Amino acid sequence: NIKENLMKKLTIFLLFSTVLFCDGFSGVSYFEYHTGDVDENYETHGFKLSRVYLTYKKAVSDQLSFKFQVDVGKLDDISVYNPVSGEWDASSSNDDRWTVFLKKAQLDWKLKKDMKLSMGMIGLNMLNVQEKTWGHRFVEKSALDLAKWSATADLGIGISKQFTEDFSASLLLTNGEGYKESDNDNYEKISLQLLYGEGRLDKNDGYNFGVVYSTLDQDENSDPTITEENTDTVFGAFGGWAGNGLRIGFEYHTSDHDNFDSASSYTGSLSSVYLTYAINDNLSVIARTDDRNPNDDSSVVTDDASTEIFGLIWTPVEGLSVCPNVTKTTRWSPFNPNSVGDDSVSDVALNFQFKF
Repeated sequence: NIKENLMKKLTIFLLFSTVLFCDGFSGVSYFEYHTGDVDENYETHGFKLSRVYLTYKKAVSDQLSFKFQVDVGKLDDISVYNPVSGEWDASSSNDDRWTVFLKKAQLDWKLKKDMKLSMGMIGLNMLNVQEKTWGHRFVEKSALDLAKWSATADLGIGISKQFTEDFSASLLLTNGEGYKESDNDNYEKISLQLLYGEGRLDKNDGYNFGVVYSTLDQDENSDPTITEENTDTVFGAFGGWAGNGLRIGFEYHTSDHDNFDSASSYTGSLSSVYLTYAINDNLSVIARTDDRNPNDDSSVVTDDASTEIFGLIWTPVEGLSVCPNVTKTTRWSPFNPNSVGDDSVSDVALNFQFKF
């Protein structure tokens, strides 16, 4: 109705008016042009505004700080809850309308010099280090995020501790649905990260290696009188090195879907290798290859895919990055629903990132 639309516009106006004139506010926008055949949503080539993030950080005291972040994205990124199967399914409709997601509303409480408690809508620890080592989110998501094996943020609580100058650990308890969905069952997700070395190889030289692990129980049957559960676990190892203008990283993960119906159980593996080489201060070469395979020949899993990315990143001025790139994706579940077997698509794209 008119009153509801007016309130929405007023809320958005007040939000942007407030953050634009306060310290601690930042943002990033991803804009791109594609010349390829189709993508996973059967979309033709053209211009796209893929993402806008708006972030506000504030230190309340030496012990307390918070981070507020919104993610502006399209509605077709949202999964739809299927009450019959009891699972989250991708929407079959391609809805290009834009909406605002609350990605982070994170409160950090420094309990000790080397220990921190985080609560609220918090960033997850399954891929945050690897994402920074890759360092080019505006070109493509990191491997775990792209494969949808982990969300990047979720509602819950977590604790992190710096044991030594090089070794740290974090443990999170979250709802398990991610920041775009609401809690729909009685189970929580446990996520663990162990890290040795430099966590921000995109900013500092050094090296790192670590492991990540998560487990989540889910209802397999929508009937509350029937107890059927499946357990999804992800375990992985990663590492990286940066120095002399070169940054390289690798990661390998396994996923185990232990279903109540043993015939529907499966495992899978995911590997990713990537590098960035700075030719000079304004020009870099990037390359990456991902390989996602089900370790099962049954018809349950049809999402095996490989992705290769090659490009150049030009930074003409501070805050602006331009990346002409080529991406080739091959998967068993073909983009063309009428084709059979392997199907590959190549895409030549021009990606832009604007930070302020």
